[in-house]
Amino acid sequence: MPLIHKQFALAITLALGAIGAQHAQARGDMAPEDEVLQPLRMSSTKHPYQPVTPAPEDFYFADRALSRNGLSVARVLDAAVDDLLASDEFGPREKYHLEHYAQYLASLEPGRLGVWLEQLAGSHNANLGTATQASLEPLNASLLSAIRQLDNSTDEAGRVWLQAFGSSGNLDAQHGSAGLKQRRQGVLLGADWSLDHAWRIGLVGGKSASDLSAGRFKGDVDSWHLGAYAARQDGPIALRLGALYSRHAGQNKREVNFNFIDYREHLTGQYKAVSQNVFAELGYRLDTGDLRAEPFSGIGFARYQRQSFQEKGGYSALNVGAQTQQNLSSTLGLRVAKNFTLDNQMTLKPNLSASWKHLYGDVSSRVRQSFVEEKREDFNSEFIIGGTPLDRDNLTLRTGLDLALSAKHSVGLTYTAAFGSHSRNQGLMGQWAMAF
Repeated sequence: MPLIHKQFALAITLALGAIGAQHAQARGDMAPEDEVLQPLRMSSTKHPYQPVTPAPEDFYFADRALSRNGLSVARVLDAAVDDLLASDEFGPREKYHLEHYAQYLASLEPGRLGVWLEQLAGSHNANLGTATQASLEPLNASLLSAIRQLDNSTDEAGRVWLQAFGSSGNLDAQHGSAGLKQRRQGVLLGADWSLDHAWRIGLVGGKSASDLSAGRFKGDVDSWHLGAYAARQDGPIALRLGALYSRHAGQNKREVNFNFIDYREHLTGQYKAVSQNVFAELGYRLDTGDLRAEPFSGIGFARYQRQSFQEKGGYSALNVGAQTQQNLSSTLGLRVAKNFTLDNQMTLKPNLSASWKHLYGDVSSRVRQSFVEEKREDFNSEFIIGGTPLDRDNLTLRTGLDLALSAKHSVGLTYTAAFGSHSRNQGLMGQWAMAF
């Protein structure tokens, strides 16, 4: 019986035992004695081809799907079964066993096959872009925070600054993928200098890491960042510009549990991606004594491009297609800050801001996939899955404290909470700056 179970694990992931194994053995890729890939054994009963009692209705994987992604992969499996039944290479004994398999699957409690189909679909492969772009939001916010500290009272020739940040958040469940949790941390190091009385320019570099987790899925992404920025202050009007280029290296681990036959597969995948972020912000400062308010607006462009990759580790491994996302955005907000001069001549500046960001264009996240083990030229195992979309709208609240230790040194701490159409995030950022 264990042999039949292992054969069935292969069977329902497109090879269906007979054709996939026979083609592989003909090429010499697999040994015929491999217990998983041997043709289905005949029953030990005296009349193995005696017709079985038909099921009340035809069995289709599509009828057991619980989500859009599960339905996509179920249709591929149904097409594979139909293709196999119509093949001359699928003999009477295999059809006999397949009838019993169909009856067994039809007898399972509702939802059991649906959960397995969602695992087979690899839904979180469609969330990699959304998750990576979400991990870049703290970097863009940190860079903007450093640029905003430059105004016409910053008359030093140069400045260096260091920021460290950490955040956590989650993406909503969509199309069969469970909600995805994220934890991120990173550092940015920047330097800027004055060009004239109004313009300052700077360079920034950094590194960040993200951990992804969900049911039967784990992943991590390591990223390197390089960018440039500029700021111009003309009286109350401030113009801030920035660009950030990032390279990402990710790896995933996921499990497919054939719980109805006590069989599991542990799959892994590695991929590379790049992203570009460009933004411009215009603010107008309103001063009343030590109180400062600044309404601001901004525009931005973000692009993410991931290469295709191939999973390893089992018969349900997938070829995961490349993915590209790119969107324009607009931002509106208000920032308020107040200066308090302490007895020791240090200056404490609490600040509070609120902003609303809107994305334009296609915010969906879709990926084309196919089964690695399905190599027949006359059968297409491709299917499309959907993941959690990018946030069409996002409300971000920030509050922080900046402390000027002297005319040359300052430190700061900022808390951020963001509420998007499909995600929630919060994080802390600490900064040190030295002017020279």
